[in-house]
Amino acid sequence: MPLKFQREGIKYADLSDEEKEQWDELEWDEDGTVPTGWSPRRSNKWLFNKDTVDKVLRHLMTQGLTVAGGDRLGKTILFAKNQAHADFIAERFDANYPHFRGEFARSSPSRSNTRRA
Repeated sequence: MPLKFQREGIKYADLSDEEKEQWDELEWDEDGTVPTGWSPRRSNKWLFNKDTVDKVLRHLMTQGLTVAGGDRLGKTILFAKNQAHADFIAERFDANYPHFRGEFARSSPSRSNTRRA
């Protein structure tokens, strides 16, 4: 599962010996405290980058639910942290799947950002 740590976070106890060694060598904070894990929420905040978004989109496009006898990806909603994140996801989709550019993935303003007249 390519997105396991984004969903479940990271637990020090589950790491291999080599990964534990790398974990211990990281400079986590100024007082030298090393955490025993990394929550999914913290992972998602930290992983707002091209590589992560591209992996999520690739997973969606290859493993997502399909319709029309498996010929098309079904309608899917991706939730983003904020409008900038939604726009970034749509931009990455267009970059990775230019043949669907502007038609397949779109970001919509959140309701909290929408003004009523």
